[in-house]
Amino acid sequence: MTPEAMDYGVQIDRLNRESLQYRAELDSLKQSSIQTDMQVQLMAANLKSTDNLVDQVLKKFDGFEQRVFSTLSDITRNNAELLQFVTRENIKERVAGTKERTSSQAAWMNFAKYVIGVTIGIIVTYLFSK
Repeated sequence: MTPEAMDYGVQIDRLNRESLQYRAELDSLKQSSIQTDMQVQLMAANLKSTDNLVDQVLKKFDGFEQRVFSTLSDITRNNAELLQFVTRENIKERVAGTKERTSSQAAWMNFAKYVIGVTIGIIVTYLFSK
């Protein structure tokens, strides 16, 4: 063989080895691409599952929010009714206290009338007896 033919043979051998190496790398990239596609599909499935869970949580939170609002409304309504009841009872007590005060004042006024009447009577009797 001539040196040129040997040189071509070496180059062909090198090209064959590089071709095999590139094919191995290409197969590795194909396997990696397949695994990446599978992972993307799993992530998409997990995303759907997560979306469903988030929707469920939001629905439950809306229900909880409605229950809290209705409970607070009931508490406010009950407090208003209690305040009106206490105020009514307090008014009754004040009116009763005013009646007590009025009757007490009336009793003192009657007592004062009798004392003044008796005093005037004693003075008139004293003046006519002289």
